[in-house]
Amino acid sequence: MLEAGIVGLPAAGKTTLFNVLTRAGVGPDFGKEHVGMAPIADERLGQLAAVVSAAKVTAAAARITDVPGTGPQLLGNLRRVDALVAVVDGFSAGADPEGDLERLELELLVADRDHVERRLERVSKQAKSGDAKLRAEVAELERVLEWLDSGRPLRDWEGSLPPELEPLTTKPVVPVVNGPAGIDLKLEAELAELPEEEAAAFRDGESALDVGRPPAVRGARPDHVLHRR
Repeated sequence: MLEAGIVGLPAAGKTTLFNVLTRAGVGPDFGKEHVGMAPIADERLGQLAAVVSAAKVTAAAARITDVPGTGPQLLGNLRRVDALVAVVDGFSAGADPEGDLERLELELLVADRDHVERRLERVSKQAKSGDAKLRAEVAELERVLEWLDSGRPLRDWEGSLPPELEPLTTKPVVPVVNGPAGIDLKLEAELAELPEEEAAAFRDGESALDVGRPPAVRGARPDHVLHRR
């Protein structure tokens, strides 16, 4: 199963994106981690179901984790995900999405440094027994730590990393700009409350209320999405 973790600076829209993807409807509960399932849309699924006359159609899903901060301990909960989704603020006055992405990259690098340092401390104690394999790992971890201290992510590391490590800076990062230059996540969260057909019609330029209505009465938009539009 695909797993993705949502990261971002405070008030960037992480939990809003989580709600868009999972339709979990969680509130702004600061300090709490959220985990949910997001269906993976695939138009071929319905076509295949029609061919085989399937009685039930179940879409594939991805496991989504939204962590409530960017500290090493919180980010450490995402070490086993397949990819990271980086939400950046693109709507506030003076917003700097590129700068925020750089800050997030630094947070991930710091979390990796903490991860490697902890592993190094543990293995160094064990290596006092004289085990050659552990002593070799200590030397390798020291080189990895020096690499991180120079500000370089582990995706640029030359060669293989110790298999016991679960670095964050080797994972694919998908940036999501929350604002006019990207995706209006607040609007998308409100559209997620509508039936899929109505939400799709709204995105195509029609009012969600226009679906199935006579042309003469089209044009009125739902109150709960009009102010976002």
